[in-house]
Amino acid sequence: MTFNIKPRTALAVAVTSFLLTACGGGGSSSSGDTPQPNDPPTPDEPVTPDEPQVPDEPSLTSVSGAGVKGPLANADVALYTLDLAATDLRGDTISTASTGPNSFIQGLTLPEGYAGQQLLLVISANDGTTDINTGAAPIITSLTNVISADAIIAGNDVYATPLTTMAVELATAKADSTSAPYSGNGDGELSAAEFTSALQIAAGQVKSTLGFGLNSDFDIYTAVPMVTSDTTDIASQTSVVQYRQAIESLAVVINDLSTNVLGGTSSSDDVLAALVDDLTDGTIDGQSEDGDVEIFTDVESSELQDSVTQDVSNMTVPGTTTTIADIASLVEEETSSTGVDDPGTLPTVTPGTGVAVSDIDGDGIADGADNCPTIANADQADSNSDGIGDVCSGMVWNESNWNQSNWQ
Repeated sequence: MTFNIKPRTALAVAVTSFLLTACGGGGSSSSGDTPQPNDPPTPDEPVTPDEPQVPDEPSLTSVSGAGVKGPLANADVALYTLDLAATDLRGDTISTASTGPNSFIQGLTLPEGYAGQQLLLVISANDGTTDINTGAAPIITSLTNVISADAIIAGNDVYATPLTTMAVELATAKADSTSAPYSGNGDGELSAAEFTSALQIAAGQVKSTLGFGLNSDFDIYTAVPMVTSDTTDIASQTSVVQYRQAIESLAVVINDLSTNVLGGTSSSDDVLAALVDDLTDGTIDGQSEDGDVEIFTDVESSELQDSVTQDVSNMTVPGTTTTIADIASLVEEETSSTGVDDPGTLPTVTPGTGVAVSDIDGDGIADGADNCPTIANADQADSNSDGIGDVCSGMVWNESNWNQSNWQ
């Protein structure tokens, strides 16, 4: 896959895709002539048995999905190419549309020519946008995600959530960093390779601190945060509830910081951005890698961390009477607004709590101090003393002969 930073200019950059294909619900449709697998080859393009025919990319593919804190109805939707030189990553506008009263994207299309690329999805509230769970304006007004054009072409839904928004913004801020766990070169420019790597690291840091129980292999970029026509089995429904519980738990903490800790002086959008800034040093404490986080300047570190790490189980989703522990009922009830068939009783999930210090691999050692921050190694074994944990360097000591030549 490639990042097409400026798809019709010489600025295109090739990069291997990192995103997994999502399990979506809405599907897609396409127009134009698409060759069938049994179409005979043309005389000037012979096909041998070893060269399977691959259907052409559709000329126009519908983009399905949603923006979800609570699902956003009547919001603005835009699909962009990625411009890594832009602070907001927005390159050329590919297509614009909206979400309908049922919160699902309608009218957004992807023309041919984008296969293999990563794109930017932005869903923004306008004066008429409502959170279908509350019937009021959403507390978080702009959601982003980096998505795969191939996933769209394959008919998968795409979603933007507060967690994807945080991860994309953190990756943008940290991709060029030379400080672990990031692996940039510090040249002041954001490369496609740096950004691809950073997206995974940033997702890990967001999940390990503000993921509220999401495990390390949960893919926030592709996971489905609401019931769809495809989430009919226990596994997919459990994933929906887990993701949504994490999203709403984050919203509870953001609302608490905005309303109670900051006394209403900063919006929920400002708090979300501040938490991203705070996480640039791996610890939520009011300090970023560049110094004080502006809106937290007058907040004690302990008070900030108390808000992040509090038990959210019995706290209510902002604007509703539903507790985080009962999030499955909220997700089930909203199907009456989204128009999806009632899934019945959804699985319940025990809420986790937020954590102040990022530990991507969950081995109890903070990322900044971990000699292998992405693979659990609580013993920090580093047999050749190169500063890289054995599990990260890929070397295994052969105890039959204590000689460096036996590293394998």
